[in-house]
Amino acid sequence: MCIICTDPNCDHGERCGRVKIYKEGGSASDLLDSRGEWEHVIPGAVIRGSVFLHSHGVTYRDSMTYALDYAIHRDAVDGSGGGITSTGRSEIAQGWVNDLIRLFDSGQSDEADRKSVV
Repeated sequence: MCIICTDPNCDHGERCGRVKIYKEGGSASDLLDSRGEWEHVIPGAVIRGSVFLHSHGVTYRDSMTYALDYAIHRDAVDGSGGGITSTGRSEIAQGWVNDLIRLFDSGQSDEADRKSVV
């Protein structure tokens, strides 16, 4: 099921077009009809820090993204943007990043994915 449209027949945006692999290009703003950016489902700091993800060839450019309103992506402080989960620079973000890395690297990928999306 797609994380955005929740259609059970749309796993990775192939029906709704709102989810894509980052490097595939396309404008989030055009998709949303407003200023938007692509949000990575797995935060970049987690991708860079996880041994498990590296061993499976996961990179920032090859990871799944979804279109998100620009203001939410850049200005939010509750974990839905503003660098909280993507850059991992704040104290709160570093705790979140470390938790997700621990889950991926201890074989709990499903739980890490769930926490990344919820």
